[in-house]
Amino acid sequence: MQSEQPYNVVIAEVEYNGQVGKITGTAMTEHDDAIQFVVNMMSDQGITGDKVLRLYSEHRPRQDWLEFFNRNWPNAKISWSFDPGEDDQFAKHVNKLVSPKKSWWKFW
Repeated sequence: MQSEQPYNVVIAEVEYNGQVGKITGTAMTEHDDAIQFVVNMMSDQGITGDKVLRLYSEHRPRQDWLEFFNRNWPNAKISWSFDPGEDDQFAKHVNKLVSPKKSWWKFW
């Protein structure tokens, strides 16, 4: 995976002041916590857990986060793309997305 690409991206869809918006968080390494960033942003904005509609994380959230969501975000649909141990698949996916593509008429 390219080093300038984040390790994980998290997007939370929330209801705020009568509108639906998104809060995003990124983790540049596996030791950073993008979910914690989103939780902190929500707290700073006064957004309560019942206003969270969906949360997507590239990597499966840790078990303690899944338990937190069950307790505190009752309306949230939680989804992710990659389970633990699928870092190679994740890296291939990211590299495919960010690699320069040849024009269809160039064969070499």
